[in-house]
Amino acid sequence: MVRVALDPATGKFASHQDTIYSGRFSNLSVTADGAQMAVDDGSYSFSVIAAGLPELLSGKTPAGAPLMQASNRVNAVVSPDGERLLMRRSVPSAKGGDEARFSVAPFAGGAETPLNATGNVANAQWLDSTTVILRTLTGSGSRLSRVDVRSGTSSSTLDVPDSTIISMTALPDGWAWIPKRRDRVIVDQNGNRHEIRKPSWFDGLNQVEASSDGARLLLTGWNASTQDTLRVDVVPTAGGAPLPGSRAFAE
Repeated sequence: MVRVALDPATGKFASHQDTIYSGRFSNLSVTADGAQMAVDDGSYSFSVIAAGLPELLSGKTPAGAPLMQASNRVNAVVSPDGERLLMRRSVPSAKGGDEARFSVAPFAGGAETPLNATGNVANAQWLDSTTVILRTLTGSGSRLSRVDVRSGTSSSTLDVPDSTIISMTALPDGWAWIPKRRDRVIVDQNGNRHEIRKPSWFDGLNQVEASSDGARLLLTGWNASTQDTLRVDVVPTAGGAPLPGSRAFAE
């Protein structure tokens, strides 16, 4: 927590900063006169369990300890065939922030296998039931890759000079991603690159996903006029007119 003086005459911040509190606090409040503050230095508790949908809907959970339990965020995503879990933990980094650690475990229970990744993983998601796609941060941007969770082998690696990718998806012959401005999708296929501009209806693009054959891209985002309606579009990966799909009032 840093205190910075404010010049009431100019409205500008001072260049000098004072560190007045250091820790993993979750909230703070300052008195009206600025003389004192209160800090919530408590902790969270997160748990992950794996169970069938009928059991969960009836309020039943497996006996014994959760798969994961921690004061930092933990979660797990089920593979498309339901056989594996992609497990994510947030751990403190050397610089005082958080870093993500990923592993794969059988849904039915068993030993975890760390996901083969070099560097700080920014995003990991299932591509199919045996493949995870990764975005790791490098000194020059991002590295996109596929990892076979059975062997740990990486493939289809692509280095992108952008550390602020919003969303990405893998194609059979390359990658597609949304850059920070959310105004287009960049498609790279076999080293050949082109861009798909966002339809004018959208204020910005939120997510891109590819069809299994890589021929089409699914796009989501909010409307430009009021930013309160979500729409799903489908557009050819090669470029062309988008096909507007479902829309709904949504935050």
